[in-house]
Amino acid sequence: MTMKIRYDKQKGLRIKYKFVGFQTYSDLWYNDTLGRWEEPEWGKYSYSNTERCRSVRAFRRRLKKCPKGIEFTLSSRYVGYDVTGKGNYG
Repeated sequence: MTMKIRYDKQKGLRIKYKFVGFQTYSDLWYNDTLGRWEEPEWGKYSYSNTERCRSVRAFRRRLKKCPKGIEFTLSSRYVGYDVTGKGNYG
């Protein structure tokens, strides 16, 4: 099974590491305590809208554990080098 990810840059100009983390624009937040994406129960756990991730390889591995069909964006330190992918779990 191949995972579909989409780069903002064309082949030859892409970077594979030096990313900040990945996030989604849905109503899910990353639970730092339990280590998963979920709808927040405010006040009970620590939540963030970004999960730490430094490379495209790690992003592929983590997409396997993300909710299915929800689009995630791996944010680059450099403008225009983001990577987008969809979750495959569930």
